[in-house]
Amino acid sequence: MTEFDALLWDRDLQWPNFGSARSAATVPDAVDALANATSEAEAEAAYWRLDNVVVLQGSVYEAAIAVLDSIVRLLVAGPEVARRWCLELLLQIAAGWTEPAEAERTARDLAGEAQQTLRALVPVLLAFTSNPNRHIRELSFEIVARIAPEVAAGQLRWAAEAAHDADEQRFYRSVLEGEIGYDASS
Repeated sequence: MTEFDALLWDRDLQWPNFGSARSAATVPDAVDALANATSEAEAEAAYWRLDNVVVLQGSVYEAAIAVLDSIVRLLVAGPEVARRWCLELLLQIAAGWTEPAEAERTARDLAGEAQQTLRALVPVLLAFTSNPNRHIRELSFEIVARIAPEVAAGQLRWAAEAAHDADEQRFYRSVLEGEIGYDASS
């Protein structure tokens, strides 16, 4: 157990009862693995233990809402190797839709709830857009473009102009044009 573990969640939550693509009972151990990752490979392996449970091929499940706060805390206070994978999971959740059976079972718009939670975190996500790691910068921008396009337009235009290379500049312009419909040529 790390010092971070105490911040993660109340382990008494009834994880097996949360709707998920596979058993949500595995979520606490997967988050622990991400929080304790010491290499990129360990962090990626932990990510896949979460991605295929709380969100699967765009379908957001109830377990995604339950783990969201922990992933955000891990993004901010966890090991550097976990950040990219936290952002990747947040992007998958932000880009997803409520699994129809979950919507019926819970009578909730789970994807909408997740996106609303993430919108409140736009300042945190924007802080990661200046991270030296290109993956972290790009994932942060892509999440903001999906959940707060009005904020993203100005930030992405600036990022495209300040990009480190032509590939990165093309990425920001494609997010501007594809995600929020902004004409990057103007």
